[in-house]
Amino acid sequence: MVENTPIGVNLRRVMAREGLTYDDVMRLAGVTRRTVQTLLSGRSKPHPGTLRKVADGLGVSVEELIAAPAGATGPEALDAAALDADTNPAVPELVAAEPDLFAGWTRSDFAELRSRFGVGGALTPEGARLAAQHINARRESLRKARVVLETRDGPLLTEMIAIMYERVGLKE
Repeated sequence: MVENTPIGVNLRRVMAREGLTYDDVMRLAGVTRRTVQTLLSGRSKPHPGTLRKVADGLGVSVEELIAAPAGATGPEALDAAALDADTNPAVPELVAAEPDLFAGWTRSDFAELRSRFGVGGALTPEGARLAAQHINARRESLRKARVVLETRDGPLLTEMIAIMYERVGLKE
């Protein structure tokens, strides 16, 4: 049994913040007492539809329920990342359909993809495809920049980057 998972901790926090009881959560979310108890205890991995139902019923985002506590680095953080991967079928579907799009990708690349389109983005294969294409384009630009930096034009690229950096309102 897993105790104090991010979902359980976050659900307790929402309940305390809103002054909700088990019965309130059951009524608002349309779930059973056992479901509420299971979510709070972390005894099993919840179904994505159950999370959506509870989040909608309580007027919070699914992300608020599954997010690891700020600064979490241990199992709490890993559980939230694993739940995100398990509850979003868009990425595995896209990988199966278009494996070449993900050639050479690392775990951190996939984590970035999920974070890009999982927060306010489309949780669809098309949303994932667009985000993956953007990540690939950026990776290719960085690869090319590294090559140019090693040539006689490296100082010019360095100056251009400094100008662009200031242009977007950032100072070194």
